[in-house]
Amino acid sequence: MLKAAFLERVDGLAAACDAYERTLGDAEFGPSPESQLRREALVFELAQLRCAAEAEHDEKTCARLDAVRAQLRVHPPAAGLLHLGVVWRVATTAVVVLLGSLMLLFAAPLRLANPPLRRLGIPNGFLPSDLLIFAWTSAVLAAAGIRVRVEGSVQQCWRQVRPGGYLIVYNHSSNLDPYIAFACTGLLAHCGAPKFVGKRSLFSMPIVGWMMAAMGNLAIDRGSHVQAVATMSTSAAKVLARGRSIAVAPEGTRTTDGHLVLPFKKGAFHLAQKAEATLLPLAIHGAYALWPRGELFPSSGTVTVRPLPPHPPHEGGEAKHDSSRLALQDQYVQHFGPAQFSTAPPLTALQRLAQQAVVLASLVVFALAWRGAAGLAARSGLEARGVLLLAGLASLAAWAAVHHCI
Repeated sequence: MLKAAFLERVDGLAAACDAYERTLGDAEFGPSPESQLRREALVFELAQLRCAAEAEHDEKTCARLDAVRAQLRVHPPAAGLLHLGVVWRVATTAVVVLLGSLMLLFAAPLRLANPPLRRLGIPNGFLPSDLLIFAWTSAVLAAAGIRVRVEGSVQQCWRQVRPGGYLIVYNHSSNLDPYIAFACTGLLAHCGAPKFVGKRSLFSMPIVGWMMAAMGNLAIDRGSHVQAVATMSTSAAKVLARGRSIAVAPEGTRTTDGHLVLPFKKGAFHLAQKAEATLLPLAIHGAYALWPRGELFPSSGTVTVRPLPPHPPHEGGEAKHDSSRLALQDQYVQHFGPAQFSTAPPLTALQRLAQQAVVLASLVVFALAWRGAAGLAARSGLEARGVLLLAGLASLAAWAAVHHCI
């Protein structure tokens, strides 16, 4: 049972949120920087109180805090001008995403070579399908002008985890998150390219969705709790049993305002218990600012990622995995508290110009690689599909080489 002092804090927070809303309503040109900092502090305190109320199983207080949280409005960022640099990045990123997805779709049969290659001693992360996916995600980030800065060492933070399948969890604030998770896990070879759990509608998208399915990612039906549980308890467990990793957002959905969506869903923790999988948390900071919900295309900039201490497998029933969920939830809340995470400095005008120059150079390299590989394949007497596959692989290699040289 929650103490009276705690309930008084809840009342005080609700009153402070009401006062913030009145102040925001009087602002003629949107929230000021001071108002935004005030909102950050309110959301942080609210998340702390909610974690405490959930630990005490006080559903009434949780519901009240959720209602207060919903009242904290967010002003969408002002739309940027559609200048030449943005048009250029949109065009090149679209080419990389679609062409890369097509190449990966054709290269999906390479996954059949993974089991014998593992028996020969080639670890996850160095398998052909893993290398192709890492190259493609690097190319997409480079084309979009996104840099991923890892704070700390992934290897150092996760060095003590035992070999096997891992459950990589990350806070979900942007459509950039899967690419960012790929970029970080690529630094830890034995993780390999993780399989992602995504809503079924994503897998219906032409080319990109087909590629996601062909590369072994898992579709989940959010509208059917029974089907969602079956996917997490059977298909995902089989992936982990093969020593592969799975990446999932424990929030269950993408945030609308850049802050954590509480409470975390229980599916990932049920799966971790059943498969005896270690949870490897990633904290992604800055992705929402570059690509908030409602924006058509991301801004260029730097995303900062910090690997958090792993959560080893746990044994026991509902209480055990629920305590694991609350512990991870509280870890994320504390991590994203005010002044707890260093913010990447904004890109200078010179850096933005350099990024656009790299994209231009990459497009030239891409065209030359495509033409050279296609000509080589044609002289070898291959059919059109072979030409497309070899040219695409060469293109991905060129994009990855350019991205890692800057």
